[in-house]
Amino acid sequence: MALVSDAGTPTISDPGYKIVKKAIEKGINIVPIPGVSAVITALSASGLPTDKFIFYGFLPKSEKQKEDILNELKNLQITGIFYESPKRLLKTLETIYKILPKSQLVVAKELTKVYEEFIRGNPQEVLDYFTNNPEKQKGEFVILVYAKEKGGNIDINKIKEFIKKEKQEGKKSKEIAKELAKNFGISKNEAYKMVINSI
Repeated sequence: MALVSDAGTPTISDPGYKIVKKAIEKGINIVPIPGVSAVITALSASGLPTDKFIFYGFLPKSEKQKEDILNELKNLQITGIFYESPKRLLKTLETIYKILPKSQLVVAKELTKVYEEFIRGNPQEVLDYFTNNPEKQKGEFVILVYAKEKGGNIDINKIKEFIKKEKQEGKKSKEIAKELAKNFGISKNEAYKMVINSI
């Protein structure tokens, strides 16, 4: 079956992405027709939202700068797209897992070539896949990440217990907020307000 459009690349800022998403859920293999760039080709077949997206090119080498960019995506309902080299792939996936552990992640490998492959899942699943299959770490990569929707399903009681426990251990508010953000997938600012106000 083919999904075609009479104007532009199908699924880009187009409800066609919902068809792709459903097909992926049913286990159907999605093969994009070569587009004008790897960014659009990867996005069209990713199954992630395509109405809003931001392309960063290659992430910076600095871990701090890389984390800053990923933190930008934390509370945005937008698909972030990056290029990555084989040598830095695992490190970048580890950073994504650290900053956006509950996000939806897609790694598009060797697009339009014989060994084209889409690896989809949460950051832990995708990282495990590449860690356990070193032979798959070769080639050209496009990484697409969609952070969990703003607000999510936050368990207030668990957060209260977490803050209480951390305070009893004598940790400072900033330190608690950092751990809270990491463990519950919320922004550092939001976490800090929760710690200060004890929710």
